[in-house]
Amino acid sequence: MFTHDEIWAAIDRLADTRGLSASGLARQAGLDPTAFNKSKRISPNGKPRWPSTESLSKILAVTHCTMTDLIALMDQSTPAAKPVRMLSYAHVKVGKLNEKQISSFKAGFETSAESFAITIDDDNLAPLFGEGNVLIADPEARLKTGDRVIFYSRKTGLKSGIIQTAQKKALSILLADEDFKETSFADSDLEWTARIMWVRH
Repeated sequence: MFTHDEIWAAIDRLADTRGLSASGLARQAGLDPTAFNKSKRISPNGKPRWPSTESLSKILAVTHCTMTDLIALMDQSTPAAKPVRMLSYAHVKVGKLNEKQISSFKAGFETSAESFAITIDDDNLAPLFGEGNVLIADPEARLKTGDRVIFYSRKTGLKSGIIQTAQKKALSILLADEDFKETSFADSDLEWTARIMWVRH
């Protein structure tokens, strides 16, 4: 069970992962810009005011997140995160994740040892991720339906998309650069696949 404070804190954190304020997130989701203002979180009679399921649905849709992702953001007990290695986007574009890091990037959450950050410098991953976006991706994270990923295909190179189904020897991915057309990739074609853990737009 989660509390009133935890769910509002999660919404604030979700906005922050997108480089937005709470009002900016509301606006992007097509809601009243004041919908998530702190003054709106308590009613005039002092009772807690909770976000509606419709509001939650809209912000999850616009951020391409799942309810599981939002619940994870409610956890305030996560230990201080270690710096994430920042890799050259040019190296990642050709499938290399083992190049020497160019710097480190601090994440506001715990990450695995294999997690990496990149700054995108082209539109190759659009429309999910665009030039100037900073991503933190984890190639060790378990994949499930709805996860946003970047991956390197031996046939087609670096791609982005959303997991449709994750099977033992293949992934079905909605490809961002093909109007989210569902495409199946065998394990033998995938050099690596990394779940997107955080984005700064």
